[in-house]
Amino acid sequence: MAFLCLSVPASNVWAASFRIGIKAGDWVKYGYTITGNFPYGEVSNVTWIKIEFTNVTNTATEEKVGIIMIYHMQNGTETNQTTILDLESESSGYYGLLIPANSSVGNTFNMGGTTITIQNETTRTYAGASRTVLSASLTQFGTNSTNYWDKQTGVMVEATSIYSTYSVNIAVTETNMWAAGFLGLDWWWWMTIIVIIGGIIILAALMFRRRKSAPPALSAQQAQPPPPPPPLPQ
Repeated sequence: MAFLCLSVPASNVWAASFRIGIKAGDWVKYGYTITGNFPYGEVSNVTWIKIEFTNVTNTATEEKVGIIMIYHMQNGTETNQTTILDLESESSGYYGLLIPANSSVGNTFNMGGTTITIQNETTRTYAGASRTVLSASLTQFGTNSTNYWDKQTGVMVEATSIYSTYSVNIAVTETNMWAAGFLGLDWWWWMTIIVIIGGIIILAALMFRRRKSAPPALSAQQAQPPPPPPPLPQ
């Protein structure tokens, strides 16, 4: 139930066919942070949440995703919940977990009678990789919420909800949906760096080889012409 504290307390209604960007076997793990006076007891003991996508149906008549949600508590215990997300239904749970893949700024969807508009597209780092993300903010029933979704897959990568006495944040820390970059940089950054370094090494080697193969320079003394012979006696 902890996941539900992060998003709009309403259902998802999609006007068009839902472009599902995840597949069975994908998973995401979220770090879970509560700040302030949280009133819901055991939920405050959650340290991370993992969502596993078990099956995906994406046809003209059915758009459903099966998930297993694992809550990991501070004492090391875990609880599981299994459900089916009906992405075209007015009663689908875990609101905002998925949006259509490859959505764009200006795209809208309806959450319980409230129209949500994708407001921004930017780049942020999640699970060790730089990702293009979409975001939307909403104020409803005294709660300020901001959600971020991965553009390519449509999966939520971060959400923050600010209530009157507390706030809740979750953000993706691990996933098998994309590869983590080394030291937070994507592979193409490292390829660029390697190419640049390789070019510098080759240039330095050529300069050293040219210098080594050049004839030795004459000293100033060697460069002077020999003195003339002494005059012959008369």
